[in-house]
Amino acid sequence: MLQPFVFDMPDDLVNAQVACQDLPEVDLYEWLDR
Repeated sequence: MLQPFVFDMPDDLVNAQVACQDLPEVDLYEWLDR
């Protein structure tokens, strides 16, 4: 589990930890080797 704002301390109100599978998928298309 991690908080959405990873560089801020976890906080139950504004930066609560969430399961990784609940985070939106990251689009890595721009980092593909072409």
